[in-house]
Amino acid sequence: MPVLTFRQRMNWENEKLHKYMPGFQLYDCSGNTVVEGWARTSGGQNCYRGRLVVSPSFPFEKPALYLISPNPLWMFGGTRTINSLGPTASFCTRDNGPEMCVQICHTDTWDATMTCVFVLQKLHLWLEAYEAHLQSGKSIDTYLHPYSY
Repeated sequence: MPVLTFRQRMNWENEKLHKYMPGFQLYDCSGNTVVEGWARTSGGQNCYRGRLVVSPSFPFEKPALYLISPNPLWMFGGTRTINSLGPTASFCTRDNGPEMCVQICHTDTWDATMTCVFVLQKLHLWLEAYEAHLQSGKSIDTYLHPYSY
């Protein structure tokens, strides 16, 4: 495959988003490209708004993945938030993002073959694990770790 310019790569990513993640749209915003949209969990009752921030160095730099709504993101029992934890392996989060929204750790390794769709699939897995956490109180990595998240 020939090396694509950033714009060519983002056009290709946009085609894949329309095909595989129609709830997400690509926006070009002040130096960073943003992929944003709504994800519904398998239970069908809850929707979450995710945002993927893609730097001009993409695909050679890993994009940041944020859960921007709801914010704050409550934990089991409703007395604490995941936002208040900061980076934690047990909840697969990194430093909070803009407006203290939760940043999700989507991969430990990154290479230029990975796509925005790949990252958004990780968002869906994380959300399923989050909803299981809300029911059980178990940490999110309990559900993701067996699958080499």
